[in-house]
Amino acid sequence: MNEGNFGIDKSKMEPEKPPEGDEKAKSERIKIIEMHKQLDEMVRKLHEVVPQDRNFDIEIKESGPGVDILLKHKESDQELNLGGLLPPEHFFGKDKIFGYAKHEKKIGFPENDPKFRGFFLALLHEIGHSHEKREHAPTYLDNILTLGYTLKKLFKYLVTFIKKKERRKVQEKN
Repeated sequence: MNEGNFGIDKSKMEPEKPPEGDEKAKSERIKIIEMHKQLDEMVRKLHEVVPQDRNFDIEIKESGPGVDILLKHKESDQELNLGGLLPPEHFFGKDKIFGYAKHEKKIGFPENDPKFRGFFLALLHEIGHSHEKREHAPTYLDNILTLGYTLKKLFKYLVTFIKKKERRKVQEKN
């Protein structure tokens, strides 16, 4: 092909940079920053949905090594202590994230989260781990099973690779 048909204007190769004092560029940056803040706020609101019209209040009381989480019915004042759902010697404790610490026998939860919709689901999930006596981290048995599965797949791959290589040799000889 002729090079003349595909001329490149080298002045357009680099993106234009606005001058430092350009008011329009500053205005655009401010708009982008504001849009980013609005987006962050929308995401936070999506995660932190506060349910309306609950028929109970949540009370957190300091108790021994941890805390008690109580559900108190608004009309009857009847209380349910969620600690009754825990295995013996386990307790709730304030933490940065939801989690079950097996060695401490602690179910951790973020202190500010009880008012949000997903709090109880996450808390019950961690209570389930405490009954299994397992943290989220894989156990030694899980690691061995995973290694065995990986070795089995590797062996099958090697056998297939060797068979294909032998077929090619046979085909090349013929």
